[in-house]
Amino acid sequence: MGHDWWEDVCFVACCTELGALIANVDEEQRAIFREYGYSLGLAVQVLDDWLGIWGDAELTGKSVESDLATGKKTLPVLHGLSQNGAFARRWKEGRITADEVPDLARDLKDEGAEAYTLETAERLTAQALDALHRAACKNGAGDALHALTLLLLKRKN
Repeated sequence: MGHDWWEDVCFVACCTELGALIANVDEEQRAIFREYGYSLGLAVQVLDDWLGIWGDAELTGKSVESDLATGKKTLPVLHGLSQNGAFARRWKEGRITADEVPDLARDLKDEGAEAYTLETAERLTAQALDALHRAACKNGAGDALHALTLLLLKRKN
């Protein structure tokens, strides 16, 4: 049995806090690094949700049909369901076939799910970068983490 997105987010937050612990920073700084990791982990997950529907399958290595066809309740799907439009009506009917995925992805986009997902990823990225700024890292570590954050969140796969 695989793990879920929440475990991934907690893992990133734990790693960033443990890094701060190893660097022997105070408890307040460790909390800031945990906040950074939490926001970063969520942003990466939201981006992964976007890639699972609108990403380039040749770059991601996974079919963009998989998340919708398997009934995975990602952020774009939850947003689409909340709109009670064409996407929600079809989703509630049951199993989605691979042939239906392009139309459903278009419905999701038309109902604002793609924009909502990307805006959420941007907001979470800003939260992560704000926490990183408040951490006031020294010796270039902050610059390296800032660059890594932007690299992870600009990925296409």
